[in-house]
Amino acid sequence: MADPHKVADHYLACWNERDPTLRRTLITALWTEGATYLDQLSSAEGHNAIAALIEGAQALFPNFRFASSGRVDG
Repeated sequence: MADPHKVADHYLACWNERDPTLRRTLITALWTEGATYLDQLSSAEGHNAIAALIEGAQALFPNFRFASSGRVDG
């Protein structure tokens, strides 16, 4: 079983990475190819769609960065 703290850190790194090549490497390491992302505003299936979703969010909020607010509950 994966360490939930490392998974959370890796997840945040995906959302914060501005370089598309590095972000894709992080996405590939975190999600399986058929993975699905779903939140209240959007959804994505697969690495390409997840990468595009993150890139779109970064374009809308260029100075925003995700950070952990405390201990991971996992």
